[in-house]
Amino acid sequence: MRERCQKSSQSKYMNSFPVRQTAHVRKLKWYGTGGIWDLGVELDCHLRWDQHINMLVKRIRRYLYPFLSLRNFMPLKLLKQVYYALTQSVLEYGIIAFGRADQSTIQNLKVIQNLILKILYKKKKRFSTKRLYEELDVLNIENLFKKNVCMYVHKNKHKLISYSDHQYSLRNKNLIINKYKTCKGQKSINFLGLKLYDSLPDELQNCNTNNKFKSLLKDWLKKKEK
Repeated sequence: MRERCQKSSQSKYMNSFPVRQTAHVRKLKWYGTGGIWDLGVELDCHLRWDQHINMLVKRIRRYLYPFLSLRNFMPLKLLKQVYYALTQSVLEYGIIAFGRADQSTIQNLKVIQNLILKILYKKKKRFSTKRLYEELDVLNIENLFKKNVCMYVHKNKHKLISYSDHQYSLRNKNLIINKYKTCKGQKSINFLGLKLYDSLPDELQNCNTNNKFKSLLKDWLKKKEK
């Protein structure tokens, strides 16, 4: 019975990600509680992200004491690079998937990100979170999710985006976004990803290079947050 449950969960997990027919799919690793662990990603038997996010929080929390020491002798420019290398890189890995989890689940990541930045830059615990990100010029967890989703859509726009035959003069009126009634469908890339991408200005959507798009997108997200 347990094996059937695991195979059923494994099948649902594999079907939730687009895979080319010619691709070779590696065998996933299962641990005792019936969850999945593969390539640094953890899912429980119900395919929820709670375990993965708790794992990320524990991993980032290990840097609290080292950051307390580094801030006493390292210049701010280097501290920012350390943050990008040890914290933001961890937050962005797989964020297109786990970033669609419930806000109550994501909240723990928001808290640890705020704590790390306040420690690095010697801010008090009650320091305004909004001012924190404005002064440090970094993206919070929500904007990191939007950035990575929009970059994914932009890189694969020839596969994900289609247009209707209507010849409206209004901007982006002919972009087709399929409607979904379920919460799972509304969190999919085909819906949420296209909605986020559709909200971008024409200047961003018309970028020819991914590097230019990434740079303009980061600036646009920072300005929108202010």
